[in-house]
Amino acid sequence: MLVQALSIRNFRGVKTLDWTLSSRLVCVAGPGDSGKTTVLDAIALALSSRWSLSLTDADFYQCNVTDPITIDVTVTDLPAELEKEDACGHWLRGVLPDGTVVDEPEPEAQRALTVRFRVDESLEPTWTLFKDALSTQEHRLSANRRAAFGCFQLDDSTQLHLRWAHGSALSHLTGTAGVADVITSAHRLARQVVYEKPPAGLLDASVRAGDVVRAIGATEVKNPRPGLDPNMVGRSNWLVLHDGPIPVTRLGLGSQRLASLAFQLEAAASESIVLVDEIERGLEPHRLMHLLAQLRDRACSGHGQVFLTTHSPLVVEAAPKSLFIMRCRHGTATIASVPSTVTNAVDPVPVIRSGPSSILARRVVVCEGKTEVGLCRSLARHWDSDAMVPRAVVGTVFRHGGGSRAPLYADVLAGLGYPTALLIDDDLAQNKNKDAWTKNVEKARAAGVQVIRWEAGYSVEEQITAILPATGLQAFVALAKTFIEAEDPQRSLLDSVASQLVEHLGSGVVLSGLDPNDWCSVLGCSMDEVRRALGRAAKKRGWFKDETRGERLGALLVRHLDAIQTSHPPFFALLTTLKGFAYELIDHTSTEAHP
Repeated sequence: MLVQALSIRNFRGVKTLDWTLSSRLVCVAGPGDSGKTTVLDAIALALSSRWSLSLTDADFYQCNVTDPITIDVTVTDLPAELEKEDACGHWLRGVLPDGTVVDEPEPEAQRALTVRFRVDESLEPTWTLFKDALSTQEHRLSANRRAAFGCFQLDDSTQLHLRWAHGSALSHLTGTAGVADVITSAHRLARQVVYEKPPAGLLDASVRAGDVVRAIGATEVKNPRPGLDPNMVGRSNWLVLHDGPIPVTRLGLGSQRLASLAFQLEAAASESIVLVDEIERGLEPHRLMHLLAQLRDRACSGHGQVFLTTHSPLVVEAAPKSLFIMRCRHGTATIASVPSTVTNAVDPVPVIRSGPSSILARRVVVCEGKTEVGLCRSLARHWDSDAMVPRAVVGTVFRHGGGSRAPLYADVLAGLGYPTALLIDDDLAQNKNKDAWTKNVEKARAAGVQVIRWEAGYSVEEQITAILPATGLQAFVALAKTFIEAEDPQRSLLDSVASQLVEHLGSGVVLSGLDPNDWCSVLGCSMDEVRRALGRAAKKRGWFKDETRGERLGALLVRHLDAIQTSHPPFFALLTTLKGFAYELIDHTSTEAHP
């Protein structure tokens, strides 16, 4: 069985969705509330053999019951019993190699059936086969016929599936022969034990209860005593799988879920269409990867299909070639495979694997280096305090762009449908590959990326030292010293700054102390020269070249934002542009912010 086309109309948060696919392992990722679970539930509604459904008005898009729910699922690799003329043969359609669904099973097409699930305001579902040529006719599809599609949605009724209960996977896997007899016998023995040896306190309480019943005139209880309820006989969910004397329902949540999934998978035929929502739930990374590998083997070795949804960067990183990105805006949903969406020359797989969390975001800021990532995180914590909604709700992620690869990464993410900004240096004079860099930045902007650059000629370190007030600059020097790994960190810092000043002041530059104002007084140079030398030394020596150090630098910057707003409006305008992208779900008409 292979689902090759899905169409959804007016189901929950999805007004419209049209999706064609051919992968046997389908991992659907995307931001929260984009409709991933809705897609799995839609397939299950159309193809499962359930006939008793609990649908409500809330299952209609915006609760509007005047527009019916319609779900069309087109399936290939059909079992022979469904292709028979007296079964569904007249309703056979075709799927061409490019994924197009055609009304007749043409020679070059795979034979297919389209199941239509429909619910109107009566809340009574119908399952029919659909074909354009027979649109005026109705071919109802019974639960037994739908069972032939082998659609199996793994659910999280974890403890149910660890018991020999009605409808559990364990019962389906092993059968229930003898279960009722065992439970009946056990219950009778238990009743006898309680009857013959009741605890003294319960026996006294029973006698008192009998007196109360008699006093009110209800009846006379001649031999009051406690006992087990005989109505509980036959309840198979009393019988649970044990490990020796310990019931498996006492295992941890992850172990219970894996055991439950194992029973459900084993009970499903190899050609089944298996649906798993939020595969990572309750699982440690190593067990999650093992489960993912088993599901991949199942999908690739048989004739079945596995659909997953995930919020886990680990799953995104492990399965980029099976990844489908889902987005939904104002009810219009799209799902696109990674390879087919990106049309530029950059392989999207390394982009995904180097920053899987960004695939789960709504908006992405690609930062040229790790310093910028940390800087942005500190700024976002500050901005959260006065934003209408926190960045976490907006769904913006700051990710490392890999230095010179940052424009290419931004281009790929924009091609995947993510609103993307690119935060980069503007020190092209020091860039050996400035022509290629410029070309890639322009290409990213043409793809819709919003480019945000530091001021002309500045790296991030030079930009920060250029705009900090005097007290902030002193704090910058003190912070940098804590990051220098040397026998004498202060001497190392001073020598690094001095080597940059030599270019302007000549040889013989010697610095002492950690106050940039004193350096100016001693050397007779301007504060601008000192600021530039300090920024270049910080860049060259990599004092802030990791995300944690970048966050510390960002925290320092935040403490001086009020002063910077007055003293350096162009830089503050850059930060305002960055904040606007990170916090506002708006369409940006300008693709570059650069004073």
